[in-house]
Amino acid sequence: MNIHRIIFNLLLVTCLILTVLIGQRFNFFQDWTENSRNSLSDSTQKLLATMQHPIKFSVFANQSTMLRETIRNHLNKYHLYHDNIQIEFINPDLEPQKVRSMNIKNQGEIVLTYQKQQRHITQLTEQAILNALQQVSKQGQQWVVFMKGHGERKPFGKANFDFGDFSRKLKQKGFNISQINLAENTIPENTGVLVIATPKTHLLDNEIVQLLTFVKQGGKILWFRDPGESDRLQPLAKSLNIKFLAGMVVDAMSYKIGLENPSFAIITRYQKDNFLKSFTETTLFPQATAIEASKSTWQAKPLLITQKRSWTETGAIKDKIRFDENTLEVAGPLNIGYSFERQLTNNKLPRQQRIIVIGDGDFLSNRYLGNAGNLNLGFHLFHWLTEEDHLIQISEIKAIDTQMLLSEKQLTILSAIFLLALPLLLWSLGLIIWLKRRSS
Repeated sequence: MNIHRIIFNLLLVTCLILTVLIGQRFNFFQDWTENSRNSLSDSTQKLLATMQHPIKFSVFANQSTMLRETIRNHLNKYHLYHDNIQIEFINPDLEPQKVRSMNIKNQGEIVLTYQKQQRHITQLTEQAILNALQQVSKQGQQWVVFMKGHGERKPFGKANFDFGDFSRKLKQKGFNISQINLAENTIPENTGVLVIATPKTHLLDNEIVQLLTFVKQGGKILWFRDPGESDRLQPLAKSLNIKFLAGMVVDAMSYKIGLENPSFAIITRYQKDNFLKSFTETTLFPQATAIEASKSTWQAKPLLITQKRSWTETGAIKDKIRFDENTLEVAGPLNIGYSFERQLTNNKLPRQQRIIVIGDGDFLSNRYLGNAGNLNLGFHLFHWLTEEDHLIQISEIKAIDTQMLLSEKQLTILSAIFLLALPLLLWSLGLIIWLKRRSS
């Protein structure tokens, strides 16, 4: 009996030693929490996989605070997806000169360093760190220049019509944003993307010339055009060999997802031969116009394809509407977005030129940016145009839904249980106990 106990104890100690040795040699992590809340998102994992150089986090926190342990636990998750993560803790009380030189303002502030580029992180969230990682991984400064002077949507505007919210998101990703009036200035040489956001008035002749020259020299453009606009930019459309169909795209499927207005185009299909091939989110486009592209020197690819039960409505959108084949209306599926690409030779070196045309500007406006996957689609467009292909698959992290949504009927039932049934049950039990004690 004693021999059996000795053998059992020896085997137990051996198993413990082997477990420790295996744990030191192999790094294994499994997140069993709901929604994997202790793991990094797919967006962060994909971005870390593209970063081949050391990533350093310099944390400014006092030695005695519990903040250090909190930050360390959060940053340690990045070790699992990158081979060279460096975490350095600096006591701001002992190194005031470094605090001043690095412009540290807050307790717990983190300085991210990657290939001599630095970004400050003041919020200990994965989204804040992901934004900083994207900024330092960019190849040079990317300037997004919005054309103005013709009633375009304002990149810093707060109106429902404007792009203020989206521009703020772009800046968080490391893009620099400015505006230009072509009647007063020429397009800067460092322009990464020129944005034409639904102008309401005609461009001057010299502005058109400057715009076409920009395209001829290899400039990249993102052009938004709303339905009903006159052919103010017909020379640009001609250079791309595209035309905009009459009427507004309507979608019969909009009623099935609870939309009362059929002028919302619902996009769930994306071509498999372009940069949206892995994009799976549904996107909504209020009041879109359809586009047709003909053969040209550009490689044109459809980006956004509407449902089969859609068409270009040329009449008033009221009461019951239906497709009329005896008019200029065109039945779906329709293309409301195209990408254009071609190779140019500059100083005997090949250069890639990219342009995107979308028949709607509302989907990135302040009012509709939060609909479905509109925000992430916007990021995909700008990353592709600026040739940041390694960032195309990096989407905004969506907050974990911890809310329980109940119908009115379910709320009524729960209210009846907790406000009536449960108190009545407790009162009844108390009465029974009281009667039993009294009878005894």
